[in-house]
Amino acid sequence: FYGLSFGKAYLTVSKETYTLTEDGQQELVGEEYSDCSFDLKTGKMMELMRDVDGTLPYMYGVWEDSVVYQTLETVKGAPAFEDWVAQQPEGTPWDLYGRQYYNYRLYSRNLKTGDEKTIVDMSENFVWTADPHMSWGQYVVYQVDRSVYVYDMETQTSKKLFTHDPGWDFYNYMIQDGHVMVIGGTEDTCRAWAVDIADGSVIELDTRGGNVVAFGANYECNGYFAGLKRNSSGDFEQCYISKEDFYRSNYDAAFR
Repeated sequence: FYGLSFGKAYLTVSKETYTLTEDGQQELVGEEYSDCSFDLKTGKMMELMRDVDGTLPYMYGVWEDSVVYQTLETVKGAPAFEDWVAQQPEGTPWDLYGRQYYNYRLYSRNLKTGDEKTIVDMSENFVWTADPHMSWGQYVVYQVDRSVYVYDMETQTSKKLFTHDPGWDFYNYMIQDGHVMVIGGTEDTCRAWAVDIADGSVIELDTRGGNVVAFGANYECNGYFAGLKRNSSGDFEQCYISKEDFYRSNYDAAFR
């Protein structure tokens, strides 16, 4: 399930075909995947794209008839993921493999006409995010090199919002509440900002000297975020916080 837009739900549908072996066991003999839209009013399901080569493009976001997809390819000579993992020291993040050996393409597609527009091509240094909040309304967020952008699916235009300092070991980003939350730092430090999509204004969020954000917003509703708050012992607890207190870094106002 990818999300809702203009009365339709967008999802991946999988079909698995099995056969019975001579000893009565089930054996998987085929898999098919397709991206579909489901009209919540009429109940009509429409196939948008079918898996033709073992992978489906990842749906970044959808706004009416415009969809943003992400595809990737593995660079030539890359080791198998299992072999790479076996050679890494303990604690190596698994997504480091993708940062080293994947090339990404981000593109928009018009569901009515089939027209496509490349947003980020394979030659650019696309920085993948582990956060699921990649779209909000008509906007999707993405990063190339050290710069974070938003792409407007309605106007088909991109805008640079923020550029990270050089020398940081990690980056991450997400989009919620009309703001792009950008995170960067080193093994020992973390800094975070909320950047307004409309006017580009930047609010630095207090990380309280830690190496992670003090409050990670997972969900939002009118006036509030729900997420994980880091307490004084370094543990995390599920809390709610008003958006006003969040942008003020007033995490002590969070409640359960």
